[in-house]
Amino acid sequence: MRSKSDVKEDLEILDWLTPANYGPQHSDTFQRRQPGKGLWLLNSSKYGAWLELVKMTLFYPGIPGARKTILTATVVGDLITRFQHNKSVGIAYIHCNFHRQNEQRIEDLLASILKQLSQEQASLPDSVRNLHNRHKIKWTQPSLDDILKTIQSGIALYSKVLIIIDAFRTIFLTGTFNLQAICRVNIFATSRPIPLISERFDHSMTLEIRAHDQDVRNYSNMRILHSESILLVLLIEEIQNDITDVVDGMQVVSTLTVGRGNQPYTGFLLAQLYFNMIKRKKIIRAIRNSTKTLPKGSEAYVFAYKGAMKTCQWRPFMDQLCDETTEYDRASVCTCRGGWIRIRPG
Repeated sequence: MRSKSDVKEDLEILDWLTPANYGPQHSDTFQRRQPGKGLWLLNSSKYGAWLELVKMTLFYPGIPGARKTILTATVVGDLITRFQHNKSVGIAYIHCNFHRQNEQRIEDLLASILKQLSQEQASLPDSVRNLHNRHKIKWTQPSLDDILKTIQSGIALYSKVLIIIDAFRTIFLTGTFNLQAICRVNIFATSRPIPLISERFDHSMTLEIRAHDQDVRNYSNMRILHSESILLVLLIEEIQNDITDVVDGMQVVSTLTVGRGNQPYTGFLLAQLYFNMIKRKKIIRAIRNSTKTLPKGSEAYVFAYKGAMKTCQWRPFMDQLCDETTEYDRASVCTCRGGWIRIRPG
């Protein structure tokens, strides 16, 4: 049995490595996801191969609003549950954030991976303790080479290590792939479609994130049940079928020019906008007429955009876009007055 002072010292060393803790962010995102969300990913053959093989990379590019962070949380949750009784499998995850750039350099990313792998051990690995002792004397921080050498020792304690990085950034490219080249690690990464990142992941397994039918149905079901509308509940199957048919796996319907520049319009956001139009109907005939006449393809985004503008409902959807883009500040996105979107400077 280790003493309280030993445990306290271990925690202090881990915090010295990096104060970053992604656990609360993961828990919050995981709890907000809809039940059943991302099952298409967990049941896919590529995900299965990524779990089974060694030094595999699974890359999921998607535009802002494609719910990459929600899917990342789904993957992390699945891995934690799947390997909760298998201590030979190490799991580390990073949720990148534009507003935390100063603490998300490649050194910080690797230090966080080392911290997460170390804290799952019964006692702090000697390699981490030695790293701390070498730098404690001079009050210095470890270099990238120091962390890479130490993390190799940490990874060697496991039979398999799975690393998950949400919103992958270009500055991580060299360090991440160097780590995979020298260690037996599997990498799962999401990113916006940035050419430099996409090119580097060109030889990895890739699956585009889209509005999959089951996710759209789950979303529609959740919104209907939460609406407390008897009419919507009575027509739940019809509404689910019609909205799913309209979205039809779209990732990008078109591009809207809003405020500072072009913003992609995702199929999943389209489902949300369409449902908000339908829920305002007060009679069954009106609901059915709405669901049966929803446009598809190139006309869909124009129809949904005009509907959102009429009712000033754009803000929640722009907020979702802002969750996964570096170009906006959620606190200063937009207001809607007189049918126009206004962008306030961030």
